[in-house]
Amino acid sequence: MLNKYLFQLVPVLMTGLACLSQKLEAAVESKSEGETVTLSNGIVSLKVDMAKHSLSIADQAAGLVVLDNAWMAANGWGKDKIGSSDGRINWTATRQVEPADDTNGKGKRVIVTLTRTNQAQHPASPTYLFSYTLYENNGAVFMGFGMRNQTAIGLRLAIAEPLTGAELLPGKAIENLMTLNGTAGSEMPQVKPGAGRTSPNSLMLTCMAQGGRRSVVWGGLRNKEFGKYTGISNDNRLEFRADDPLGRLVDAGQTYWSEDTFYLDVATADPFLALEKYGRAMRL
Repeated sequence: MLNKYLFQLVPVLMTGLACLSQKLEAAVESKSEGETVTLSNGIVSLKVDMAKHSLSIADQAAGLVVLDNAWMAANGWGKDKIGSSDGRINWTATRQVEPADDTNGKGKRVIVTLTRTNQAQHPASPTYLFSYTLYENNGAVFMGFGMRNQTAIGLRLAIAEPLTGAELLPGKAIENLMTLNGTAGSEMPQVKPGAGRTSPNSLMLTCMAQGGRRSVVWGGLRNKEFGKYTGISNDNRLEFRADDPLGRLVDAGQTYWSEDTFYLDVATADPFLALEKYGRAMRL
């Protein structure tokens, strides 16, 4: 008799555990306030400000902004240029949020577009596209890029920067910063102290801040048509870019999304674990 009741109880318990498991999953939420939209999943949050064309990425669990005042750019446009007044002020940013469901899991994606403010005066200027995706139970931000050619001629996408000028741990004292290059075989990996470093493919940094260890891994994820380059400046600003000297030709009236993507993890403090997660994402 006891076994009979146990067998009847097992399906009920399994159903309850399944429901509990679903509740424990960190679903990706989106929130819009004026010119900003924020994606969050309980691990990491991404805030996109359309007015400033800026990105802010935080360790949500720790309540700490890790990267701030970053922006996006392509073909040298969309950010301040040396010796030119034609910077971000001459570009209009728009966004839309859509669901994401692919090999990395389920989540949400923000699509950002950069278009010349006065398109009529710049008939040869395309619209640059950037995507920022968060997945359930994943502390990384996945980034992509593309171009919409609404002009009457073919144009090329040569350089795309979904994240550039990102200020590391703004307002926080940073100590013992170390970097490790991930060059995908182009040169020897080496740990070096301090910032001011560039590398093909990827970089990892680890440092002490607010009495604890912080680590960041950023670089190329999927590779097909563009070379990937990463860097951290002497004033602790991070960037990565996709680069093709010839550029990808996008015919008039066509929209192109590159299959090349980027990866950024600011939420994994242990540098070895952060690199392991990056490797698993690349395997997928």
